[in-house]
Amino acid sequence: MKAIISIIESLGLINAADPKGVLDINTLKKNLYRKDANGKIYLAVVRNFFEKGADVGYAIEASKLPDLEHLERQSIVQASDGKPAIQLAVIVNDETDMLRFLAAATLGVINTEAHTVLCVVPHDTGINAVIPQILLSQGATVSPKSGVATDFSGGAVQFTVKAENGTEQAWTVTLYEVTDILGFSFAEQTGAATIDPVNHTVAIEVAFGTDPATLTPTITLPSGATSNPATGVETDFSNPVNVTVTNGEDSQVWTVTVSVAAE
Repeated sequence: MKAIISIIESLGLINAADPKGVLDINTLKKNLYRKDANGKIYLAVVRNFFEKGADVGYAIEASKLPDLEHLERQSIVQASDGKPAIQLAVIVNDETDMLRFLAAATLGVINTEAHTVLCVVPHDTGINAVIPQILLSQGATVSPKSGVATDFSGGAVQFTVKAENGTEQAWTVTLYEVTDILGFSFAEQTGAATIDPVNHTVAIEVAFGTDPATLTPTITLPSGATSNPATGVETDFSNPVNVTVTNGEDSQVWTVTVSVAAE
């Protein structure tokens, strides 16, 4: 998108007798910024500033305006005081994309239509304090911030990308290790299992009267991973069972505890 500002003649860049002979855009840019007595940089006198909606000449902090590379010269117009002004278009990006998501030296898979990211990190990464490096659309920001430790142990994390023009887009980022248990269930369960990827434990309750010695689990794992005991194999869960998840050369032991609901 574009927003329009006008730089008035007081900059000394416009010849009122020959306004079409003004300096080119690159020369103009070099003359836009000034410093006050304290050395603070500001944008020299402007009219119709796109954020302020002003029609008076006054200093605008440079930080309030997009980078000068975003400026395009439009035309010569007549300001409200009758003097010629150079009209500029400020190109303000409205894109809210995640262009790259890198965590633990692993690139995430980005779905731009669903606004999701899936990142499967190496064994023993420790997903409760992962520091992602996120590349965004030009001028955009993200929260949680790129380069800051983020806890993914509770499941998918929502990131909000804010475009240069203020537009926001939620992104759902799912991150887990190659040896994680992603899902664990029984036909007889009373509720969803509690999966702790930090301590590598699973706790699940089955209905009253169920014999825990003859339970058949359904275990959901990352791509390429296997488990022992395997999914779909009847197993005795009368006592806590160690389930070993293997993916390539990596393996992780998980402790699965089954409780029976009271009558």
